[in-house]
Amino acid sequence: ASGDNEKTAKIAKEIIDAKVAAGMDRDKALYGARSSLSSKWKPIYLAASSTERAKIRESLYATGAYSSLYALDKTLANWRNG
Repeated sequence: ASGDNEKTAKIAKEIIDAKVAAGMDRDKALYGARSSLSSKWKPIYLAASSTERAKIRESLYATGAYSSLYALDKTLANWRNG
């Protein structure tokens, strides 16, 4: 799982860095990354067991798109609460 998280984080960092290098503001690049992650992972997360949710949480945090675990947990709570 740790290797998967490292791969996920590397890919996300490369995408964010490429957007910044192309002239996009870093905050906008991070927002875009979080938006894309939400589109993909929200339905999977909501249908997952608690064990699977914990793994998804780790993977999402590893992307570097969230400033802290608190920020990610707030997002995940919003997903659960609709």
